[in-house]
Amino acid sequence: MARPSAAAGRAGGDAGAPKKDKWSKRAKEEQDEKWRKTRNLVIGLGMLGLLSGGLFQVVYTIWDAIYGGFHHIPLDNSNKLKDVFFSGEPWLVHCTYPDSTTPMVHPVLQNARTKLSTEGFRLGTMDCGSPMASKHNKSVVDRFHLPKTAVGFVVANGDKPKPLTHQSLTDAKKLTEYAKKAAEPKVVQIVSVHEFPAHCTERRRCVVLGQRGGVAKKMRQEILPPLMHDKKVRGLKLVSVDTAKFQVKLDEKILSTRKKLPKDKDGKASDSRGLTAMCLHRSDEPSGQADQDEESGKAKGGKGKKKPAGTFYGSFHNGEVTDDNPGGLGKFIRACGTVALGAGSGALVKLDHPPKISLRIRPTPQTAQQQQRQPPPERPPPSSSQQQKQQEDLDDVDWASYGLGDEWREDGGDDEGEGVPRRAAGPEELEFVDEDDYVEAGGDAEGDEDDEGEVVWV
Repeated sequence: MARPSAAAGRAGGDAGAPKKDKWSKRAKEEQDEKWRKTRNLVIGLGMLGLLSGGLFQVVYTIWDAIYGGFHHIPLDNSNKLKDVFFSGEPWLVHCTYPDSTTPMVHPVLQNARTKLSTEGFRLGTMDCGSPMASKHNKSVVDRFHLPKTAVGFVVANGDKPKPLTHQSLTDAKKLTEYAKKAAEPKVVQIVSVHEFPAHCTERRRCVVLGQRGGVAKKMRQEILPPLMHDKKVRGLKLVSVDTAKFQVKLDEKILSTRKKLPKDKDGKASDSRGLTAMCLHRSDEPSGQADQDEESGKAKGGKGKKKPAGTFYGSFHNGEVTDDNPGGLGKFIRACGTVALGAGSGALVKLDHPPKISLRIRPTPQTAQQQQRQPPPERPPPSSSQQQKQQEDLDDVDWASYGLGDEWREDGGDDEGEGVPRRAAGPEELEFVDEDDYVEAGGDAEGDEDDEGEVVWV
């Protein structure tokens, strides 16, 4: 078979060239179409983004002009309400009312919002005149006894909301200073028996600091406040109890968590314990004891003594604490504020009774002095000669020289005033009242009592 010549091969290649160019042109057109579609899609998405971004900017501008960055707090969201009032975090809330015609946030609040946010405040706006979704079914104004026309309030540390004053609304700087001061966590010094339930046993959790003479000023104002700024312990209340003034009654179970004091050579526990701390939690579990006491009180015809509801858990901090060395007190406070009951509660033990305090009854120095004072010796009765001399002195008095005339006369007197003159008749008789006659008239030999039970000396 004869091999084709080179000229014939070149002729066949030239014949297939138009077909190759045709396929190349079609591929190029398809690629251009693909890029055209991609470009149009990108341009379309870009335009949509610009349009939607502009719309969002317009909406945001309108919303920001009305509420000034304040988040709306719905009254039907109980979890959100609990977060505002009981989480302990600092909130500044602007109040609106059902009959309000302008929902605009106060201009001073708008001007101070950036500074307040940097200070850690959460900002919100809510209807303070309508009922909240709670068992009380009261408005914020009625529930927390705020002014009927309050512009807003500051709430932090689980305490009662503090309304914004007219002075604080004069400018943004004063508002920020007022809010920071109102939200500053403090160690509460217990000065009366009634304050202990309000600041401790009626709250979710608290730390009781006990020390003779109360917690030192340096500890209260310099060491403890920085620990309380932690977000996790904002809802924790710290109370100081002077154990020299108050006697704290504790459950035996919580006493078992307290480290025993070392004993001296005589076998007595040394009284070298300084500041002691106790963590206390209250859960919503019914304890049953309060209900039993209330029923027993009603059975006896009384109202029954009200006790804090719920079940209590607690534990002691056993580290040594001084003003110069707070030791592990900060760690103990953080643990008390973050521990979850029933899940890794650690050393917290369940208590049968909540702690209570009472005043230590001690005689004052004046009372002790009166108790040591000996009664004066009894004076001997006057002799007959002394009685005769007293009568002669009365006889020598010229009663007419006093302008009394005949309306005065001498009387036989009594045991305390022999021969003391008195007016014979008239509405103001000046005479001695015998002790027995006073008692029979409704008085008391020592003193009488008024309606409030206070002794009134007569």
